[in-house]
Amino acid sequence: MLILSIKRHGYHFLGGLSFLILLTISLGPVHAQDGSTQAEPDQVNTYVPATDLLPKSVAGLLRIPDLPQLSEGWERTNIGRLLEDESMQPYLESQRDRAVGYLENISSKVGLKAKDLQDISSGELVIGWLPFAKDTRRPFALCIVADIRGRNAQAENALDKIDQDLTQSGWERTDQKHRGHVIRVYNNEPKPGQLKVEQIAILLDEERLIAADRDSVVTDLIDAIEGEATTEPISKQEDYAIVMSQSKSAIEELAQTSEALVAGEWFARPFEMGRIIRESLDVDRGNDIDILNLLENQGFDAIKAAGGVLAIGGDPYDVLHRGYILAPPVTEEASKYELAARMLQFPNAPLAEIPAWVHPETASFSRMNVRIEEAFWASESLINEALGDEIFRDIIDGIRDDEDGPQIDIAKDVLPNLDDQVVIITDNTTPVDIGSERMLVAVKIKDAETIKEGIRKAMEVDPDSIMVEAVEV
Repeated sequence: MLILSIKRHGYHFLGGLSFLILLTISLGPVHAQDGSTQAEPDQVNTYVPATDLLPKSVAGLLRIPDLPQLSEGWERTNIGRLLEDESMQPYLESQRDRAVGYLENISSKVGLKAKDLQDISSGELVIGWLPFAKDTRRPFALCIVADIRGRNAQAENALDKIDQDLTQSGWERTDQKHRGHVIRVYNNEPKPGQLKVEQIAILLDEERLIAADRDSVVTDLIDAIEGEATTEPISKQEDYAIVMSQSKSAIEELAQTSEALVAGEWFARPFEMGRIIRESLDVDRGNDIDILNLLENQGFDAIKAAGGVLAIGGDPYDVLHRGYILAPPVTEEASKYELAARMLQFPNAPLAEIPAWVHPETASFSRMNVRIEEAFWASESLINEALGDEIFRDIIDGIRDDEDGPQIDIAKDVLPNLDDQVVIITDNTTPVDIGSERMLVAVKIKDAETIKEGIRKAMEVDPDSIMVEAVEV
């Protein structure tokens, strides 16, 4: 077994569950102020889900089917109960500003605050990102749709508060009428040197609140509500249907038998969503490599879409996610894909027991199957394009032949001796502080002596390496 121990400085806030945990931390328990959390029974059949309204161009979305139920279900989980423990409160308080800030970074784009979403949402809450590639100044839009049935008064109050805050901050409001609906549109003139025109558009009707940073998004949604949409909804698109049906079918039976609550759904078209994230974060890479273009050039655009469903509060799983990646083959070869995308080889294998050497105080355990040797050689074209030269093979040969180098034959001695299974575990040193998290990566090997010799050679020529101790496992 080859084991690499990695010390990580800093930490990610509770890993992949960050959004839901951030939501529960920043909002706290969700309770309707008027005692009502859901629509009246005769209204349920008339409500159209946001996924049947949002256009087919959606790059990504996050949907919480029922925000009040999410809070109630979260309180049933072990993590939820842990966060309620008195000993956890100092930690939660230290994270609360960060949690609120994360959500505010999304919601402030459309005038809504995280607390507003808590007060007005009686059912589904959907956040969607839409591309507008032809608009070079504002190439994407953010949209939030909230079911407000039974909480109309709270929604009106939230809208009045938003109006007050925006007008006091210098935003100019105009009311637009579209198909009998009134849209509040707020504009903020760009500051000197600023290219982007800021805009917030908000619609409130009897069933939902729609807020976006582009008025045309709201008018398009009104068209869809009135049955006059100019494009099909995202729910009718093949990639969305495949991804979500596969994800839901994988979790549906378990959710029903274990009384788990479906807490969230997500969907993304990776490259479109990647460009939106880059724009929203104002990332200026200068003359650096455009990673998204590089990956597209290397065949990774075979990945058409991805999505998943999250269930909580079930038995035996406290939190369970099932996801699906849509990447149909583009060649008839066994590798399925072209160029560097050929490294996407993840063979299925029966679920095995956790190895005995993984200690019981481990924080997390992950295992994946990947054809390491195939993936390594598939990376050749990607590295060559990234560096702008046919340099990959020269590097491999140099590592083997350079008298001043480690003289390791990667092709002969290293790659053939690595198994197709990778294990990743994390834990923490004590006392716990901001730098106490550790990560360990392990790969099963076939010839321990050959791999050990290769590591010895590599470390001997590395001026920054220091041997601390050798451990037999």
